[in-house]
Amino acid sequence: MKIVIVGGGFAGAFLARYLGQRTKNTNIDVVLLSKTNYLLFQPFMIEGIIGDIEIRHLVTPLRTMLDFPNIELRRTKVESVNLDAREVETYSGTVTYDKLVLAPGSETNFFGIPGASDFCHQLKTLNDVLDLRAMILERFELADLEKDLAKQRQILTFTIIGAGPTGVELATGVHDYVYETLARYYKNIHPDSVRIILIEATSHILAGFDKDLVQWAEEKIVSKKIDLKLNSTVEKIEQSTVYLKNGEKIESDIIIWTAGIRASRLLRSLGKPLDRMGRVEVNEWLKIPGHPDVFVLGDAARAIDAKTGKPLPPEAQVALQQAKYVAKLIKKEAENKPLKPFKFVRLGRLASLGSRNAVTQILFFRFRGFWAWFIWRTVYLFRFRGIRNKVRLIFDWTFAFFFDRDITLMR
Repeated sequence: MKIVIVGGGFAGAFLARYLGQRTKNTNIDVVLLSKTNYLLFQPFMIEGIIGDIEIRHLVTPLRTMLDFPNIELRRTKVESVNLDAREVETYSGTVTYDKLVLAPGSETNFFGIPGASDFCHQLKTLNDVLDLRAMILERFELADLEKDLAKQRQILTFTIIGAGPTGVELATGVHDYVYETLARYYKNIHPDSVRIILIEATSHILAGFDKDLVQWAEEKIVSKKIDLKLNSTVEKIEQSTVYLKNGEKIESDIIIWTAGIRASRLLRSLGKPLDRMGRVEVNEWLKIPGHPDVFVLGDAARAIDAKTGKPLPPEAQVALQQAKYVAKLIKKEAENKPLKPFKFVRLGRLASLGSRNAVTQILFFRFRGFWAWFIWRTVYLFRFRGIRNKVRLIFDWTFAFFFDRDITLMR
């Protein structure tokens, strides 16, 4: 039986690994189609930007992670999927399948706001990490030469749109990088010239977190002198300018969009109805109705939570649980054994607030401050693949604890 997996993110890569580990005595061959030959560990991208982690340590090579006899990795881009012909069209040719797993991930959703896709930076890929780090350092180099304080202030205004976990972690991470490291070495920059703005369209940050944790996190953000703008909807964006619907205009050299995602455009080739986030509907076994050999996982799947009756959110823990379930299901089907429908179990929510601060929800427990930050790092450390990678991360964190973060501009 030939299983084709589209996408080398959390869902696709871990599904392939589970199938490699657990199907030694079954006739299952796996082909993973991925745009990259590595798995990017997105929870630590911001630590890569600010120098707490070496950027090359954010990735795990898929070929070493999936070194099993029955797994083949093909680095290629998928163009379309023909469900009737049971074919996947890629840049390197047509791939047929017996079972197909679609886990192509997501892309940034700009919600049709004029100028957003043209003038906003994103935080989705390894290149985004490299670019944002370089841009921050470039702005400090430029500002260090600028004598006009007004121009210096514009150069050093960083605007982040979207106050979910990514936006909050980015704002607080950049703040700590600026004031704990960069301010020490750029002698001609006045600290008041740096402005970090975090814009959120709703009344609170960190949607889904407990109210007490959200309130504490908002107070912590404000105490860092991050300009938190709640109930602020973006109307349009022009080069170096953000316009809010309340009439406010923000001049900023770096504008970063973290306000939302939508499923990969690849799903449009399926000819199936898609929801407003571009996801395809799946049943309780994570299959497309009418296509019992086609699974959809992660950000691409509109899977309903059995407890709440609402669609599951696009989170890594959802993708990982789905991957483990589908691996079991495929094995059970190969043995003609039944398996209960997929049931998501929320393990918690985690968000860093910069150096040695975080908020965490783990089952019935709530933490904030240093211990929450320790839990945040520990949980994600154990999710990272490979002993070698874990050791590298621990070494990076230890080095950053005793020495300054790196400020080398490598471009």
